[in-house]
Amino acid sequence: MAVLLIATAASNLYAQTGKRVFIEPLVTEDATPDNELELAPGWNREHHASDFNFEGSIEKQITQNISIEVGQAYDSVSRSREHSSEGWDGIEIMPKWMFFSSAEHETVFAIAADLLPSTGDPVKGAETHSRGGPRLMWEKGLGDLPANLEWLRPIAIQNDMGYLPSWGGPQADEMVFNLALSYSLQYLADSGTPLPLPLLSDGLSPFVEFNYDQVAVGRRENTPPDLRVTPGLAYLRGPYQISVGTQVALNQTASHNVQAAVLTLLVIDLDEIIPGAGWMPL
Repeated sequence: MAVLLIATAASNLYAQTGKRVFIEPLVTEDATPDNELELAPGWNREHHASDFNFEGSIEKQITQNISIEVGQAYDSVSRSREHSSEGWDGIEIMPKWMFFSSAEHETVFAIAADLLPSTGDPVKGAETHSRGGPRLMWEKGLGDLPANLEWLRPIAIQNDMGYLPSWGGPQADEMVFNLALSYSLQYLADSGTPLPLPLLSDGLSPFVEFNYDQVAVGRRENTPPDLRVTPGLAYLRGPYQISVGTQVALNQTASHNVQAAVLTLLVIDLDEIIPGAGWMPL
C-alpha cells in the first residue's frame, strides 16, 4: 500500500534548504528539524545468529529550529547454539537544535542531545545502563558549484558524530561517526537535464554511507572499531520516502557483527498528510 501511495502522489516534498531536499539516510542522522514518522524494518546475519529488528520513531518540531524525536526498536534474535530471544530495546530521545542554516549554500548545522535511558529488557539484549551525550549533525548540498559543474551539483553530504558516555556501571563510553553521500536525480532534472522515465527516475537518490561505532573509552568494556559501508537507494515522491540498502563490513570486528544485511526505511512527512501536524507550540 505504501509503495502505491509513493508511486501515485504528486512530487510536492518541500525544499528543506533552498532548492535542496536532503534524504533521510539509513544510519546517518538528518540535521534538519521535521515533522515525520519513520518505520525501519531490517534483517542482519551475524556470526552464529540472525536478527530481525523493527525500529520506529516520530519527530515533532517545537519551533522552526527545534524538534524532538522519540524512537524505539524491537529485536528478534535467532541463535544457532542458543535459544532464540526477542524483546524491546531501550527508548531513544533526541532533542535537536538547528543553529545555522543557509538556503543559498544549502547548508545546515545542528546539535542534539542523544539520550538512551535503559528502558528495554536486558535479558533480551538491551543495555543494562543508560547512556547519552552530545551529537553534532551537518549537511551540505553542492548546488552552489559553478554551472559548468552541473553534474556534481546534485551531490549532498550528510554527517553526524556523537560521544555517548554511560551513566552507570563500568565506564563504557561510545563514539559514533556516520557520513552519507547522496546524488539527487530530482535536483539534476530541475537544473534542466532531461531524464528517461521522469515519473520514476526523478525521485531516485542513490547514496552510500560510511559508519563507525566503538566503545572507545572505558575500563573493562572497550571494543575494537566497527567499520561498515552502507550503500542504498532512496525514492522520494510526494510526502513519502522509501529506501533500501545493505551493509558491508570493512574490518574484522564488523565482519563478525554483520555478514549479510537488508535495511529498509519508510519516511512519512506528517505535514503533508495530517492537517495541523505542522503546528508548533513555541
